[in-house]
Amino acid sequence: MNKQLDTASDRAYISILTKHLEAFDINTTVVARFKKDRPEYGGNIIYLSTLSLRFLKVISYMIQVAFGIPRLLQKSQADVIVVDRPWMVFSFMPYILLRKLKLTRTSKIVLDVRSLPNNTSRGIVGKMNNALFLFGIKLAGRYFDGCMSITKPMAEYLTSNSKFEIQNMGFWSSAFDATIFQPETTDIAQGLEESPLITFIYHGAIVENRLLLEVVSAFAKIPQNSRLVLLGDGKLLPKLKQLAKDSNLEERLIFIDPVKYNEVPPYLKLADIGIVPIANNLWFNVSMPIKLLEYMAMGLPIIAPLTPPVQDVTSNSDCDISVFKHATDFETQVTNIEKALNLAVSNFGKGYFSEKNREIVLKRYTWSNQAKNISDYLSSLAN
Repeated sequence: MNKQLDTASDRAYISILTKHLEAFDINTTVVARFKKDRPEYGGNIIYLSTLSLRFLKVISYMIQVAFGIPRLLQKSQADVIVVDRPWMVFSFMPYILLRKLKLTRTSKIVLDVRSLPNNTSRGIVGKMNNALFLFGIKLAGRYFDGCMSITKPMAEYLTSNSKFEIQNMGFWSSAFDATIFQPETTDIAQGLEESPLITFIYHGAIVENRLLLEVVSAFAKIPQNSRLVLLGDGKLLPKLKQLAKDSNLEERLIFIDPVKYNEVPPYLKLADIGIVPIANNLWFNVSMPIKLLEYMAMGLPIIAPLTPPVQDVTSNSDCDISVFKHATDFETQVTNIEKALNLAVSNFGKGYFSEKNREIVLKRYTWSNQAKNISDYLSSLAN
């Protein structure tokens, strides 16, 4: 079967996913608006020219998709179109009309929702993003043929705001790259040396919507036989550096500049415990934190709150995890994280390798697993 993914090419996982879909006899064509990303894809890619201004770039792309889809379908002979962003649903309404009038090739259309609108957007921009998202999924629920979701909590959110039915939805999760996240890596972690201290690590965005201020404040209260590595960059970095100075943590709190994705594993290999400091909000409660999977793939025990997606990964098996509860005030949250840090030190300690955690993600959260989930769902639509 020939199935087409229609997506913006700034989604790095697509380049990995398309290669794994080939194993299930899925020929993928990516429709993109960023020409510079074209070399990243292993499969076919169609680039649609857009205007240079950021806002007009999105508008012009949507217009090109709206008028170009019938032509592209005839060229690619696609059986299924997968639309990965709800705001793109509007571009497919002309095609829906032509399909209804039997004036174009009939292809199934599936909405694929990986996350909610950016939870850091505020004011008019945030309200506009949310409104477009909700209106998009309502339209898709009425006129599209199916929907795929990253988690079941996300699916529940979508069904509560559209005519999609959860029993008719497909699921494919975040995943880790098993060819990159290998515990036996011999690559060098630039700027980080091996240490006799127990090493906690966080890698990712250093921003307000992670509980990093709370993590550093809690870390300042635990015994000094440990260090904390923060790998990444973001607007919160100056505050964390000042907090480290005020708390006399400058020798135990190590800041590492961002590195390429395939350069992350050596840093995790030098760590003992991975921290997933996600906040208690709707965005994180329906999304799968990929760093959770990457820590587990490297054999690290984890510290995390039991959001529904985290619980889905850890609850059905004997996982090495130290759980902290969410709190509504800063001091209580710091105390909860402090307890989790101390418990992790007590239960796991220096040099602990979690075979259980690695086995869990190898069974369910590789790209090959997710490609099979997609293949099974799209095949069900054709029957």
